[in-house]
Amino acid sequence: MQIKELELSGFKSFVDRVKLNFRPGITAIVGPNGCGKSNIIDAIRWIMGEHNARQLRGTKMEDLIFNGSETRKPTGMAEVSLVLSNGNANGKGNGNGNGNGNSTSALGQATELMITRRLFRSGESEYYINKVPCRLRDVVEVFLDSGVGTKSYSIMEQGKVDFILSLKPEERRILIEEAAGISKYRTRKKEALSRMESTRNNLARLKDIIAELQVQMRGLDLQVKRLKRYRVLKEEIRELDLQLAARRCAELQATAQRLQQELTICQDRSLHLETQLRSCEALLEEDRLHQVQLQKSIAEAQQRYYQSKEALQKEENNISLYVHDLQTAETQIGKITHDLELLEDDISHLGADITQYQEHARTAAQVITDIESKASLSSASVAASKEALTTLRSHIENAHQELRRISFQKTEAHNAVLLNERLIEEVRLKAQKLEAEHAASQQRSANLAAEQMLREKKVHELVAKREQYEKDLSSLTQRRDRASVHVKDAEARVADLKERCGSIRARYQSLKELQDSYEGFADGVKYLMHEAAENADLSQAIACLFTDILETDPSYERALEAYLDKKLQTFIVTSWEQGLSMLQMLRTTPCGKISWVTGAATPSGYTQEAVPEGAVPLSSLVRVPEPYRNLIAQVLQRVYLVQTLDHALCLRNQGYVTSCFVTPQGDLLDATGIVTGGGDTGTASVSLLARSRELRGLAADITRLEQELQTAEHEKDNAAAELQRLSDALATLAAEKQQLDIAIVQESAALEQTAKELLIEQKKTATITDEIHEATLLTQRYAAERDDGVRKIQTLSDAEASLNTQINELRQQESSLLHELETVESAATELRIALAAARTTYENTCANLKRIQEQHAACCAKKDTLLHERDRQQETVARLTTALTQAREAMDQLSLQTQANEQSLNTLHEQLAACTEQIQAHEEKCKQYRAEQQESEPQKYEIQRELSTITVHLEHLAKELQEKYSLSMDNLPSVDAGADFNEADIRQRLEQLQKRLDNIGEVNPGAAREYEELEKRYSYLCQQEQDLLQAIESLHKVITKINRVTRQKFMEAFTAINKNFQELFPILFNGGKAYLQLTNENDLFETGVDIFAQPPGKKLQSLDLLSGGERALTVIAILFSIFLTKPTPFCLMDEIDAPLDDTNIGRFLSHLQNMAKQSQFIIVTHNKLSMQAADSLYGVTMEERGVSKVVSVSLN
Repeated sequence: MQIKELELSGFKSFVDRVKLNFRPGITAIVGPNGCGKSNIIDAIRWIMGEHNARQLRGTKMEDLIFNGSETRKPTGMAEVSLVLSNGNANGKGNGNGNGNGNSTSALGQATELMITRRLFRSGESEYYINKVPCRLRDVVEVFLDSGVGTKSYSIMEQGKVDFILSLKPEERRILIEEAAGISKYRTRKKEALSRMESTRNNLARLKDIIAELQVQMRGLDLQVKRLKRYRVLKEEIRELDLQLAARRCAELQATAQRLQQELTICQDRSLHLETQLRSCEALLEEDRLHQVQLQKSIAEAQQRYYQSKEALQKEENNISLYVHDLQTAETQIGKITHDLELLEDDISHLGADITQYQEHARTAAQVITDIESKASLSSASVAASKEALTTLRSHIENAHQELRRISFQKTEAHNAVLLNERLIEEVRLKAQKLEAEHAASQQRSANLAAEQMLREKKVHELVAKREQYEKDLSSLTQRRDRASVHVKDAEARVADLKERCGSIRARYQSLKELQDSYEGFADGVKYLMHEAAENADLSQAIACLFTDILETDPSYERALEAYLDKKLQTFIVTSWEQGLSMLQMLRTTPCGKISWVTGAATPSGYTQEAVPEGAVPLSSLVRVPEPYRNLIAQVLQRVYLVQTLDHALCLRNQGYVTSCFVTPQGDLLDATGIVTGGGDTGTASVSLLARSRELRGLAADITRLEQELQTAEHEKDNAAAELQRLSDALATLAAEKQQLDIAIVQESAALEQTAKELLIEQKKTATITDEIHEATLLTQRYAAERDDGVRKIQTLSDAEASLNTQINELRQQESSLLHELETVESAATELRIALAAARTTYENTCANLKRIQEQHAACCAKKDTLLHERDRQQETVARLTTALTQAREAMDQLSLQTQANEQSLNTLHEQLAACTEQIQAHEEKCKQYRAEQQESEPQKYEIQRELSTITVHLEHLAKELQEKYSLSMDNLPSVDAGADFNEADIRQRLEQLQKRLDNIGEVNPGAAREYEELEKRYSYLCQQEQDLLQAIESLHKVITKINRVTRQKFMEAFTAINKNFQELFPILFNGGKAYLQLTNENDLFETGVDIFAQPPGKKLQSLDLLSGGERALTVIAILFSIFLTKPTPFCLMDEIDAPLDDTNIGRFLSHLQNMAKQSQFIIVTHNKLSMQAADSLYGVTMEERGVSKVVSVSLN
């Protein structure tokens, strides 16, 4: 696997697409500094998977994209393609055809592999293998364990020398691992350990889940058994409850049928009245429609009237406009006629002027011809004189040029003398300034040294302060965590209280609805209470029921209910008359009977008797509001609570024959000697007192829980506020710490900057000293040049005097020739002036002639325009006269039409008044029908109200059936009117079944399904547990195998590399010795690698004491030893030969050429010997600034 081609586009300085073809052997990349040679190495490193921008000599990945130059714009993408050849096809290469397959086999089967990587300025990257998209991981796997990689020994850089030598021994072992090919084993072991840790965590969680499931299954098993008993009882209760509902439904439906018949009669009467009313309203609607039509017609007539009137006004305005326009046109015609007369006079005068100027032009042309013939003879004489003068002046000019040359040389010499004097003065001033700067630089160096000490002190103080902030942050974090736990506990308590309060409130609301609907009360009681809700008089008459005022302990409820029985439903009314009125209301309805008593009742004829021994008056166990105590005392007189019936019988035998005795179990011995007892009473009143008591208890519980909830919410808010305060404090402290960190970084940067400035200042001081010495030398040189200039000025002054004498003689000859030339030119000038004056006269005459001809033509054109305008105005007068006549005729027609529209509008107003009177008559009749209809409505509404009450009862029954059993009324069992039906027995049985159901308690309807699901899940999780245990065991075996192979390969590679290093070091150094040593041979997984080197003639010493060349050659020996142990397909070297001298370069290249027989080498170099050893050269240049170009040369 060797590099065949490398293609770059937009990568760093390679903005244009560049393709480099690499051959086997050594390829050298050469060029001046900064031209982009190392960018080629960076491109290869980048495409092999490097993702750290610093390793590519950048700060961020965007730096790899060409960022523009003085003449080029930035590009949006960097792309590099690398073609690897596998000509031997031995199956040892690394490749990946599609990004998903096995890398080794993929390249082993392919002869070439192209890898492409793209980076966009948005930060997105793309990877391709053979133009198929893949992942970065797939690209890295291509080079895995081949010795080629971004951090492997196949890339040798100049900085890698210090890097390898500065590594710790434990870090240096990576070189041995890469050569041993165990990087993939380390990666696999890391993945296996990670999977094992994850599997163990999953196993722990799985065991917790299984334990929890076992607890849930035990609980659900008991719930399933309870559910089966619950369903049997529930089914029997359902059958009995449906029988009662069917009987109740039949009774309500019969009553509803009777009321429906009565309602039909009332509706027929209402329908008749409604028909008469609708008929009358129809007539009224027709009249109103006719009224609307008349109103619409009136509006249209008014619109026509206003339109005709508006058109009449418009025609009157048009007539006025036509009269005005006609007058204007006639005035314009008179003005045009006057202008035409004036133009005729102007045209005749202009014609005479044209004839006169034409004669003047012919005379001027003849004068010009005579003067031109005389001027040509005078010009020939002037030309001869000028030629002689030109020759003389040529001689004078030559003399002047020689004089100027001498003067220029003299000036140059003088300037040179002045320049040297000025330079001497400048050098002297510069020397003084340099001495001042030297003193100032020394002072700044002292100041910077003091500032450096102060900044170091400040950095130490800030670091100490940051440590204190970190302690405070840790303390606040712990307090915040505790506050967070407190908030969660408070929120959980609030949620629990809300849930409990909601559950109790739901129960209270359910019981309250039963209480408000008087469920369990007699039909008469229900009827009267419902009526009282709608009838204010009846509501005032009923004070309350016994159940509303009686209250006792739960243990005495059965005794009180056993004695009072149906008397619990007794009404307390305000007066006797109201009670009789209530009885009268019930006689008209089939709702049964009621009991009532006035609130003013008092004990009558009652004498207090002694309380029997062992008995307790029942009235003393009952709590009653003050207004009704006497009433209840009368009702419960001579009623005693005893523990057993035997005790009651004993007391009766003792003479208490007029008293009643009741036991806590509900057994009753009345004054007649009749004993009532046994099981539960089964009557509806049995649960009335308990329901009232439960309602009161639930109301108290709700109040208590709401108070607790309010307290809990207050605690939660306080805890949340404390948590927020701590969080804010923590955020503030963290922000302050961040600012402190920033200050530390800034101070550290300032300290570093101060140190750099101090170093710069020290270098500046040395530079100033050198410049002072240079100024002294310059002063001496400038003085010598000044003396030479003075001597040259004297020689040039003598030559200048001789030339001035010669020029004076030539000037005298020039004066005589000039006098002759002036005489000839004067005559020629006079002729030229005369010729110019004649030509001026001719031109002026022609110009005046042309101007008058243009005026004549303009007057003729204006005359034609005025004639045309007069004709147009005459046509306008004729047109306006015709339009004025037509407008007056139209105005007469519109006046007649307006009068007709006004008469039509008056007629429509009279028809509208008649229609309005007829509408009033029909409205009066409709009002009479509505009054009769309203008189018949109350009876119908009363029947509908009763029918609605029956419907409500039926709907309530249907709703109850739907909610309890999901049944409709149609699904109720049929009712046999002739069959025996004992409602008391059915209710007693229902009570017994309900108590047994209550004893079972709450059940979970989905317990059976949940138990089955949990059982399936338990089996599945147990199987998963076994699978995880097997997976952990398999991973143990894999890791053991990896450790064994890793130890073996590492030791083999280390032995071979150490042997090669011991052999190669003396060859490269021409003597000496060196070896590698493990720091801990007992632990091959963590052991480090030490390097010991002894150049020839030196004792074994620390690597830090080696020279730069010795350090470089030592690292080259190590890298070559690794390379000999496991050769890589190709190797990249970036100026690794820079520290070597010619002798070492020779040995280095000799060994490099031997290795190049089996591997490909690409080297970046400035060394000529390295260039000579290369098989091919690539030159990198920058013809255009900022843009790299490549030139290739084959040396084979």
